[in-house]
Amino acid sequence: MKSALDLAELQRRAEAQLTSSVPIDDVLSLLRANGCNVIESIKIVCAAAGISRTEAKQLVHDSATWSDQRRRYAQLHDAVERLADEGH
Repeated sequence: MKSALDLAELQRRAEAQLTSSVPIDDVLSLLRANGCNVIESIKIVCAAAGISRTEAKQLVHDSATWSDQRRRYAQLHDAVERLADEGH
């Protein structure tokens, strides 16, 4: 996890890139290359783009930048759903 200062600087950089019409995947690549995890990337995209967390989550999940993690997150989501269905 990045420090709050690091995250604030990355958010400023993401905002600048998005304002300059840099593709979202390039912004996500910047975040990931600078050590942001998926959750941090979602939070930064949400704030930098002025969109909902749901929209930011979808952008991150569907991105080429995080495509190598999609299967893992789907498995985790399925496991949580099964636990919820079992009443845990």
